[in-house]
Amino acid sequence: MRKLIFVIFILLFLTTAVYAENQTCQYTKEVVDSVESKFLPFDLSGAPLKEIMFEFDSEWNQPAKVINPNDLNLSVSIKLNINAKNDPWCPPHRRSQDQIITKELIIPASDFIEIPVEDPFNTRYCKNFRWTGVHEVQYQNTGPVYAELVEIEHKKEVCAGADDGAACTKPSECGGGYCVKGYCSNSETCFNNDCKCSAHEIQCSDNTRCVMKSIISLDNRPKCAMSEECITGYINPNSGLCAKSPSQLNAEADQRQEKEQARLDDIVDKEAEERKFMIYAAALIISLIIGGGIASYLIRLWAMKKGLEKIRYELQTKEEHLAELREKSRKTENEKARIKKLTKELEKKSKEYYFKLYSERYGNKIYLDKEGYFRFENKNTALHRYLYSKNEGPIGINEVIHHIDANLRNNELWNLIKLPRYSHGKKLTHARIPFGDWESGIEQLKSQLGLRDKDFPSAVRKHLREIQKKKK
Repeated sequence: MRKLIFVIFILLFLTTAVYAENQTCQYTKEVVDSVESKFLPFDLSGAPLKEIMFEFDSEWNQPAKVINPNDLNLSVSIKLNINAKNDPWCPPHRRSQDQIITKELIIPASDFIEIPVEDPFNTRYCKNFRWTGVHEVQYQNTGPVYAELVEIEHKKEVCAGADDGAACTKPSECGGGYCVKGYCSNSETCFNNDCKCSAHEIQCSDNTRCVMKSIISLDNRPKCAMSEECITGYINPNSGLCAKSPSQLNAEADQRQEKEQARLDDIVDKEAEERKFMIYAAALIISLIIGGGIASYLIRLWAMKKGLEKIRYELQTKEEHLAELREKSRKTENEKARIKKLTKELEKKSKEYYFKLYSERYGNKIYLDKEGYFRFENKNTALHRYLYSKNEGPIGINEVIHHIDANLRNNELWNLIKLPRYSHGKKLTHARIPFGDWESGIEQLKSQLGLRDKDFPSAVRKHLREIQKKKK
């Protein structure tokens, strides 16, 4: 068991070592790996001279060539390696390792010297030798040349920092020099322009950070100039500050108008009550005066009482009628407000439904323009005109495509009909068609433009038959 654990440990160590050697870095830099002290030749002016060069022949018993590339003679002490490892006649203990031969040479300027092969053992059995390399070179101080000890740095490439996209806590850990939102990058922007924002955050357009959604209050400037930062979800295009949107302002104005109308209604009711009280008070005073007067006024008082009762009855009848009219008016206003609110909700839901429907159907290639029509992004073609011309035929210059239910987002074929531009703009009163009421839209086309069932496109006629069948 211990042997097995030891073998597994050795395998893991070797795998880690191989991985460390083979891993590549996106950013590298040179560092000093080792420092070698070496005597090199210089002339009297202190300028470095070129080192001597060697040429070795791979064949047996061939001389080594020592070349001096300088314009000055060089005096050197050379130690060369020689062996007879592949000589079958040479004893094994003789050819088991390299032998070193030392040569003291003066190499002429811009010339070379050949060093013939020697037998380091001086035995008659070893016949085939070969130079295998240089063991050591020492330059001698002679005349215009002197040797000086020089430290030579040997460098290697190492990782300069973590690759782009790696986790980090500070810029110095990254090879690209930037640590943005906890990940290495080669610029001030997030890696791959993805700051990995949470569900409660939104990424700034400069791709450098994330900010919280719905946190900036009114009349304050959002950090990234994005409407999602504002509590209201809207930025004033002129001031750049968070503000209420036009739709929110309209809704608040409607609420204030409803409150003001309710206040006025209360004032009218109070005035009516005061008038009634005054009338009753006047009647009481008159009754007291008549009761304390002379008997001769009893008949007149009786007549006046009858007349007063008649006036009171008429006044009460008018007040009741006025109250009834006010109640009907209040109900009508409430109904209008409720219909208006429901219509807005229907428009919002319709926009959301048809946007998802057409985005899935046409692969997210559509958008909603300012007029409320869906269009293709690449061609800027209106979706309803494209669908009608593709399925029902071409559209003339003086012809338009009308949405039967007055819902511009509903571009189904059974909701589209081609009309002359003049009839659509001058003869047809669109306000009579309630939003989303398809059957009402059909009736208005028939009553206002005189259309009959056969005048409608095939898809509209089919849908009309389906509705009639369901009603039966």
